[in-house]
Amino acid sequence: GLKAEAPVGMNILSRSLIVLNLYFDDKLFGQYDFSSAIGQHMKQVCAVPELLLETTYPDGGVAWVTRLAKPMYDTLKALCLNRHRERGFTESILLPAFQLLQYEAASVDEKFREEHELDPKSTPAYATNYVILNTIRLMERHVGLGIELGLYPNWYDLSTALWYRDFLLSALINVRGSIESERIQRKEMDLRIKMEQEEEERKAKAQLLQQSKKKGKKGKKN
Repeated sequence: GLKAEAPVGMNILSRSLIVLNLYFDDKLFGQYDFSSAIGQHMKQVCAVPELLLETTYPDGGVAWVTRLAKPMYDTLKALCLNRHRERGFTESILLPAFQLLQYEAASVDEKFREEHELDPKSTPAYATNYVILNTIRLMERHVGLGIELGLYPNWYDLSTALWYRDFLLSALINVRGSIESERIQRKEMDLRIKMEQEEEERKAKAQLLQQSKKKGKKGKKN
């Protein structure tokens, strides 16, 4: 998956080499299709349907995954920086970028619902959920780095930072729980649809068999 932690105990040369080789020839480590990896991650984490990822209209799923490549690459790049630089990079580059992505994700979800005539009240905001999850993770790590670096020396500031970090972790758990619930509901719905289709096919076969028998009887009488 795309989830990762910063390399521990690695010197600056090793981190620099990772950053240099992280993305080249339009592929992750020069071997893996990054857009495809993001699409797989979206399906795994947020149960994003394949149908959304395959839409080719402007600002559709294909364009959206391509748009995600740069900020998601930056999240991996940030993990190769030292803690001071990572925190500054997150605050100045990543968080503003993901704030903008939330508006774009809402547009992707809206167009997907309109194209397939889906009810906004019952259809999950797939793209938006994915951006929100990654944004909360960035925010939680940003606060956590501040605690590790001793940027909250006063007990009041530290207690506030710890409270906020706990709030972010709770929010992350709630969003994941909501997504998992939607995933289960969709699986149940898919199973129900499959069973209904199989039942219709069975009835259609039985009807055809009955019709063929009737034709056979008529042929014998003639």
